[in-house]
Amino acid sequence: MRTWALITGEYPPAKGGVADYTFLVARDLAAGGDEVHVFAPGTADPPPTLAGVTVHPLPDHYGGKALRYMSRTFRQLPSNTIKVVQYVPHGFGCKGMNLRFAWWVYRHRPVFTMFHEIIFAAVPGQPLRHRLLALATHHMARLVIRASRHYFYSTPSWREEAEKRGAIGIPSTWTPVPSNIATDAAHEQVTDLRRKHLREPGELLVGHFGTYGNLISAMLRPLLTQVLTRQPAARILLLGQGSERFLAQFQAESPTLAQRMTAAGALPSTELAVHLKACDLVLQPYPDGACCRRGSLMAGMALGCPIVTTANQRTEPIWQESEAVVLVPDADVAAMADAAVALLEDPARRQELASRAKALYETRFAVNVTVQALRAAAESAP
Repeated sequence: MRTWALITGEYPPAKGGVADYTFLVARDLAAGGDEVHVFAPGTADPPPTLAGVTVHPLPDHYGGKALRYMSRTFRQLPSNTIKVVQYVPHGFGCKGMNLRFAWWVYRHRPVFTMFHEIIFAAVPGQPLRHRLLALATHHMARLVIRASRHYFYSTPSWREEAEKRGAIGIPSTWTPVPSNIATDAAHEQVTDLRRKHLREPGELLVGHFGTYGNLISAMLRPLLTQVLTRQPAARILLLGQGSERFLAQFQAESPTLAQRMTAAGALPSTELAVHLKACDLVLQPYPDGACCRRGSLMAGMALGCPIVTTANQRTEPIWQESEAVVLVPDADVAAMADAAVALLEDPARRQELASRAKALYETRFAVNVTVQALRAAAESAP
């Protein structure tokens, strides 16, 4: 049995992708018989209870009190406790510039580090405060990298950034972020939901899951307009926080087409899984391209949904090589509409994509793959 200490900026009941990720990793490590300690800022409500997992609520957001508490607690844990930093610079307070925390990590080396994000990028002409943030996150990353015995990264671009900051020669593993919603859905519930939304024989349910930010909405609006116009059998199901607002705006511009659209809003994990699984096709446009850090993409992959998404220079080769999704250029809404309409008319191709998506997720992206990588790194550590 090993002892693990997961150091994170958020943990349930706090909301966020890193919180969900840390919960899943803690759960699976403990399920394998290991002892797990989670260090995270305290919340008003208690954390979920998991056998084998002890949550240590910190007295502040990685300020002096929290760091002193952690130092005392680690002296009481076994000396071979494996510390795993869930690294996002802005996750540790001080508006993303917590150099004191980075020094604490360096003083308590060695650690494992999972880079969910690594820096705030410096861009010519940006405001002074952004230049200071970029400089601070650069130095924080260098310290944490120097403290790392092994590091993990959610997308290959973070490895490139880590190597620019001294990580060459340090063992590393690519561990994409798994889906943070339920990865299965009851067949009866899926059937009932399809019956609710599909009123006529031959109708098809097309879904989108996201938060409907301005950039994605600017792509999604003309995309859905084209799909609804060109495929009269299509009905749209919008999922995620912000979907009601998006539908209201769409309705103001295209009231007739909006009659074939439904916004489900933010849903609990199991209900969201049922809604996604009910879709004949899922459209996931991203202005900066699909990548393995996209939780909304992973959610559909885990459920075996046929997906059309976008690609750019940051899209990892695995998406093209696996043929598990249909990729179109990131700015080409017309190409995405063409692909969507073609797939809606080809059920055999949709089934093939669904099978490929599920298989790729289970072999490369599922949380057990991450846990296996952590254990392998622990085995090889001196």
